[in-house]
Formats: sequence, structure tokens, C-alpha cells
Amino acid sequence: MQATVPTREVRIPSEAGTLQGELFLPEGFGALVLFVNGRGQGRHCVDDRTVARKLHLGGIASLAIDLLTPQEQQAHALSGKPGIDMPLLTQRVLEVAQWIEQQPALRDAALGLCGVAAGSPVALIAAARLGGAVRAVVSVGGRPDLAGPAVLAAVRAPTLLLSGSRSGDTLARSDAAYQHLRGERSQAVIPGGGPLLEEAGVLDHAGEMAAAWFEFHLTPLETAA
Repeated sequence: MQATVPTREVRIPSEAGTLQGELFLPEGFGALVLFVNGRGQGRHCVDDRTVARKLHLGGIASLAIDLLTPQEQQAHALSGKPGIDMPLLTQRVLEVAQWIEQQPALRDAALGLCGVAAGSPVALIAAARLGGAVRAVVSVGGRPDLAGPAVLAAVRAPTLLLSGSRSGDTLARSDAAYQHLRGERSQAVIPGGGPLLEEAGVLDHAGEMAAAWFEFHLTPLETAA
């Protein structure tokens, strides 16, 4: 059985109010992955938590954050409008990254971004904006191509794109996004996965691949004595 990872609630100030999140801090962590959820409700997202558990096994900390305030979440639900506000969510990711930089216990940790489903293009846009502050990116399902060719070409952090084998057009669009990346990159197709990689067992597989990518790029290599 996996050991319990120390967790604490965080409240991050934003121009629109307060963003609520949960910070998971494995003992001796040296890296932190910020989860980017396109629905703006990261704290209770099963997908984010499934992937995060794989990271914790490797000693990597994670931050699951609601990128929308409670009032914004309610307003969005009442509006009935589909889709996400990518510019707004990107700005929130930048605010959270700034908050991380100001925390003594977190600022020295290597930072990674993990965009899940609709959060995929937002994570890539934020990575391009943050430049060298982001050390690795993983896109789990979704539409990374929505970040746009110019933004994708500006991403310098090593980037892994994960897609499902049953995602049809989404798989082709993910491949198109991959072609625009100019930094270190890799892509993988998860057997049996749909556009959001939510199927039983598929998300676990994706989480393992994401964890391996982050461990390789965020965890310093052991040096010989």
C-alpha cells in the first residue's frame, strides 16, 4: 500500500480573488509538478489525482489548483457555455508559478507543468510564457494543437505528448502539434485510450509515462562519489 503523502491546503491570491489548491509534498522532494486543469477545478479532478499518485511514488511533489475562483466556477456553470477561457487560465497558471517562486519551501524545486485533457494547450502556452522557469511539460490527452504553431515552437522545456489510440482526429491533431515543437520532444500513443484517456487502466498507464518523463527531466542525476 502506498504511504500517505503529507498534504496541505493552499490559498493563492489572484486579481479576481483567491485560488484554492492542495499541495502534496513527499519527503525529500526536489521537484514540483503543477497540474493544469482546463475546467478550472483541479483539486477534485480524478484524472489529475491519478497521475499525481504516480509522481508521488517517485518523490515528486504536486500542486492541484482550482484555476477559477468559486464565484467564477458558478458563473461558468450557470452560463452553459462550452469550452474554456484559455487566456484567463493561462494568466492564472502564471500567477500560481509566481506564487511558487515566492515560497521558501518550493522555490528551489524544479518545476514541471502537466496539462490534462482541456488543460493541455493551457499548460503549453504557460510553458512558452514562463521560458526557463519550466523544466518539463507533459500533455495528457486533449488538444495540444490549440496552443497554436507559434506558441508550440516557442516551448523550450522537454515536452511529452500522450494520446489515445482510439482518439481519431484528436490523435492526428496531437501529431500536428508535435511537429511544431522545436525543443526536446516525444510522443506516445496509449493503447485503448480515447481523446481524454479516461478509460479504466488507460489513465494509470498515462500516469506512469508522465511520471517517468518528469523523473528523468526534473530529478538530478546521481553523481559518482
